[in-house]
Amino acid sequence: MKAQHKRYFHSKTNARNGTALLQALKIQLFVHLVPFTIRNPDTAYIEAFKWETGQNGVLLEEKQRQRYLKKSHDILSVNISGKNIELVGSTDLLIMSADVKEFPHCVDLLPDVRMLIEVKRPDKIIKGAFYQTISELIALDYRANGLVVALLTDATSYWQFFWVSNKSNDHVSIKNVTLTQPSAAFAIIRAILTQSPKAHEISLPWLGEPAKPHKLRQLWRK
Repeated sequence: MKAQHKRYFHSKTNARNGTALLQALKIQLFVHLVPFTIRNPDTAYIEAFKWETGQNGVLLEEKQRQRYLKKSHDILSVNISGKNIELVGSTDLLIMSADVKEFPHCVDLLPDVRMLIEVKRPDKIIKGAFYQTISELIALDYRANGLVVALLTDATSYWQFFWVSNKSNDHVSIKNVTLTQPSAAFAIIRAILTQSPKAHEISLPWLGEPAKPHKLRQLWRK
């Protein structure tokens, strides 16, 4: 009997169907708890973003959203071969090669893409956003040639990083760490973006040990 094909939309992924997605792909989650104190005088202080409130804030967000959705509504849509699973949608921000400014038609090829960023208002950082970001990470990792990291943030006091880690007992691990200080988060972002594309690990400040991202395709073959 042929297995049922399942479709998941990133923007509609929640705790219920997100858990089902991870179970179907045999993915488990691990959490790093990292307290942060600025110890390094070279660490730049970064102030938290201040969100607009009220109707003006809603209208501004909608205006900005309309500028980008048409061009990027399906850039993270993939069919995962051998799993009968399709992931559909996009994310808020992808950080990739600056060459796409000169060659915008190459955006869909994700040249030298390093990370995705999903941004939510502070009151929207809920469990569903957590699973949405993981779904986007799975799709980006599947499409990208190199190692990638995902970030879920409210741009104020919630900065959660995710990466594909390793495989144990037939399950792939996705690790994540949550920070509360923008200064610490941007230090990690800088570490990710300045890392050599050929590197097999990323030295992330305050993590205590290097992050060693892997590719899902490779882990699923093991």
